[in-house]
Amino acid sequence: MDITLKEVALILGGEIDGDENTVISGLAGIERAGPGDITFVANPKYARYI
Repeated sequence: MDITLKEVALILGGEIDGDENTVISGLAGIERAGPGDITFVANPKYARYI
């Protein structure tokens, strides 16, 4: 199921810094994420992947 960043932000009550029409089509770990994937980063050591 594809979802836009705008829809994700509405669900989570978040804000978008970028194109709100970007389509998310998958979920992946930061080291394996590619175009269309969403991921989560909490540790600064992974900032190099952003």
